[in-house]
Amino acid sequence: MKKKGYLSQIKTDERLLGLIRNHSSKEVAIAACAHHITTQALRNLVVNDLKVEFTGAFGLDQYLQAIVATNHANPEAVSEIEARRARCLSENTAHGSSSRNLGQQLRDMLSLLPDQAASGLLLQTEINTLAYDTCLDFATQLEVLRNGNQWEDAYVAAAWLSKVLPNNMLRISNPGASLLLDTHLPRWGAWAAWRPDVARLHAWNNYAVRAPSSLGDLLALEGPDFASMVGSAQATLRKALIAQGSGGSQTTLYWGNSHVRFKRNPFIELENLDGILDRLTSVVDFAVL
Repeated sequence: MKKKGYLSQIKTDERLLGLIRNHSSKEVAIAACAHHITTQALRNLVVNDLKVEFTGAFGLDQYLQAIVATNHANPEAVSEIEARRARCLSENTAHGSSSRNLGQQLRDMLSLLPDQAASGLLLQTEINTLAYDTCLDFATQLEVLRNGNQWEDAYVAAAWLSKVLPNNMLRISNPGASLLLDTHLPRWGAWAAWRPDVARLHAWNNYAVRAPSSLGDLLALEGPDFASMVGSAQATLRKALIAQGSGGSQTTLYWGNSHVRFKRNPFIELENLDGILDRLTSVVDFAVL
């Protein structure tokens, strides 16, 4: 015999979902009621009933907080990656790019992009759009720094890219992240492989922004290797030129608007090239004194 006042799970879901819908603070209501609601009913609430459009600000923050609250109460209804997406979007909505630089934002978003196995996750379109915009802005930032010979600032901005290369190979385990970088930051592999003489970049920094254009190619020798094929970038452009010269039959190396001729010596080819390029970069070292 049923006890007086007994409610089936279906009725319990209906009543508690109604309370959440009508409550002014959805995340508080979810925290109080979620443990008594079935996972599927809770998922449907977040996916269908509470969703708001990201084209306007009305209710957006409340929706993102509801996603985080649901994950905390029932991780089977809302996954951890969906909650992380909500936090990321909430921070971006509240602060834009003022609280973190573009590189930090993009780095955090890469792990939130969907892989090929994921489907039906919350906030997928929204995080893709934000990551796309951030990647384009980051690519523009790096190009501006490169064109302005601001190599120290460029290294600070791009150094994190080296950490997305497992075992120093040009691949990323997340296909979504790999596609984003390959499409909108096609030279990211060169930035990731970049290992400059940081002390030299620092010494050059103040001079580099006012250096005559004729010295731009010399400054670039300590920059990333944009000369090698994708997947084989050297630590710096200088090291790439040394590898090119020692591995072929040419006696002239070209980069930018510059070139250098050298004599081939089968015994000291590497040292010969290294010495020539070292003397060229020393021109900048002396100029900043």
